[in-house]
Amino acid sequence: MKNRIKRLFTQNIGWKIVAVLAGILTWALLSNTQDPTVSKTLNIPIQYLNEDKLLQNEKLVKISGPDTVTIITSFRQSQYRKVNESLFTCTADLVDHSGGDLSSQRVHVNVEQIGGSNIILDWNYLRNNPNITVNMDEYISKEFQVQLLPDGSLPDVMLWQNPPVFTPSSITVSGPKSKFGNLNSVKASVSMAELAAEGGGNIVKNDVPVSLYDSNGEVIRNTDGALTMSQTTVSLSATIARIQSITLNVEGYIGTPDLGFRVINVTPSVQAIDVKGLKGNLSELNQIVIPKEMINVDGISETTDYRIELADLLPEGVTTYEGNGTVTVTVEVEAFESRTFNLDTARINVRNKNSMYVYTITRRELPIKVRGFAEDLDLLNINSDIEAFIDVSGLGEGTHTVPVTITQPTGYYFDNADALSVSLNVKINESMTSTEAESNSEPESTSGQENPEPPSSSEEPGSSEDPGHSSETEPSGAPVENPEPEESQASEE
Repeated sequence: MKNRIKRLFTQNIGWKIVAVLAGILTWALLSNTQDPTVSKTLNIPIQYLNEDKLLQNEKLVKISGPDTVTIITSFRQSQYRKVNESLFTCTADLVDHSGGDLSSQRVHVNVEQIGGSNIILDWNYLRNNPNITVNMDEYISKEFQVQLLPDGSLPDVMLWQNPPVFTPSSITVSGPKSKFGNLNSVKASVSMAELAAEGGGNIVKNDVPVSLYDSNGEVIRNTDGALTMSQTTVSLSATIARIQSITLNVEGYIGTPDLGFRVINVTPSVQAIDVKGLKGNLSELNQIVIPKEMINVDGISETTDYRIELADLLPEGVTTYEGNGTVTVTVEVEAFESRTFNLDTARINVRNKNSMYVYTITRRELPIKVRGFAEDLDLLNINSDIEAFIDVSGLGEGTHTVPVTITQPTGYYFDNADALSVSLNVKINESMTSTEAESNSEPESTSGQENPEPPSSSEEPGSSEDPGHSSETEPSGAPVENPEPEESQASEE
């Protein structure tokens, strides 16, 4: 038995080896026919390493690069479902980069099989030059002042008392230099309707979002997150004032214009003024009064303008709106006019008459120059509004030039008052003479007394005659002489 087994392994050894090899070959041929070897392409995701270190050490940042690498695997067809990307890893160390152009940096990659050792028969990936091309850029930071982007507008009765203030006032934007090409500003969008709804005053609004804008005022979407902001919201502090129209009044004036002039109008250039201020400061402001002390008309003889600074007249916290800081007050003055009026000489009273004489004024009218304001002169009736008289005491028979005295009503001035005179004829009163003659024809008194002088009759100073009386003056019953006609027509200067 023992020998038989020995002969089995020692006799015809060559043929037996050939038979084994033939069997193996036959099995392989049969196996490949039943479960052949196949290949499959896998896209292995790339994991980039040391991106933070690249930024820290070189101030560079990866812009773009391939997301996967492609490998070819071989395996039995029966294992097809088990072969996938999870059996491999791929890493790319960004610090391990080279090249002169940042946009085309060569970065080494490392692909490793981490599973399927009994499944994968073979795989390959650029084992002689395992590199990929990565786009890199310089990493920079820029500071931008936060700007207000009003959403809508404030009502017409509201405006900014002071420019709005943002906290923080600036935002730092960081990212690849190439991404800053269109970046122009950082703005905070604020709803004006919401601010107006608070009624004005001091307003604080938190968590106002900020966004990036290009030079055309369009939002930069930044969907890839390449640009980062140091802060995405800010706080707004603002003071919103109200605009209100206030009536402007002039209290009057002080002083006296030059002689012969009077003030006829005091007129401000505007009747109302727009002011701005907080609601509380405006609540009790109903009008602006220009004190009369600011309008001094002493000695003026023509229309004069007075510039008034309104800032001195406004309460604290209230200012004028849109440059209306001054107002002009115009003072108009009127000068006297001079007119000539003709006084009917029959209106002249004759004082201190002697009954022995008849007094006759030789002219019918006496021209009088009167100065006054036009409207007053229009109302003046020279024959009823003034008193005129002559004093004939001591005048004997003959023709005399007698000064005329007149009273000047208030508001009127008579330029030639001191030079007024009339020509007066004084004649013997014939009726009185005949009476005396008859008296002399009677027997003389036995007492031997001398005949008394003819009685005189005179009027008290200031007495006035009947306005319908003629310019002749004589005792009652005496003949009246007609005065010489002399025409004088009133003229107006």
